[in-house]
Amino acid sequence: MRRTLSLLLTIALAGAVGGCGEDREDISSAEYLLSRQHQAWRNARETLKTDSPNMQQLYALHQLLCRRTPRIIEKKYAGDDREAVLAKIRAIADRYEAEIAAKLTLTPREVVLAPGASLDDIRRVFEELDKDYRELEAMTSPEE
Repeated sequence: MRRTLSLLLTIALAGAVGGCGEDREDISSAEYLLSRQHQAWRNARETLKTDSPNMQQLYALHQLLCRRTPRIIEKKYAGDDREAVLAKIRAIADRYEAEIAAKLTLTPREVVLAPGASLDDIRRVFEELDKDYRELEAMTSPEE
C-alpha cells in the first residue's frame, strides 16, 4: 500500500515539476520547420565564410531544404502565398541538390567533398543561391 501511494505521489510530482500541460511549439508545423531551415541556412552561410567550414552544416541544411520542409509546406503551410513559397523552396532545393549536394558525400556522420569537387565551387553556388534564399526568407518570416 505504501509503495503504491509513494509511486502515485512521485508520478504526480513529476508531472507538476516537468511542466506538463504547458504550451509547446508544434515541431511539425510549417512555421517551426521554416524557422529551423532559416537558421540552418544562416549557419551554413556563416561556416562557408570561414577557412575551415563545418561541412556538417551542409548536411543539416540538405535534410531540411530538400526533404522535410517541402513535404511540410505542401501539407501544412497556411499562407496565401503557399504555391509561391513551395515553388521557391523547390527551385532552391533542386539547384542545391544538383550543384552542391552532388559535389559532396553526405552522410549523417561525415560530409566531405566528392572527388574533383572544390570548396570554392560550393561557396560560389551557395552565394548565388543565397540571393534567392533571402527572398524566400523574407516571404516566410513573421512580420515584426
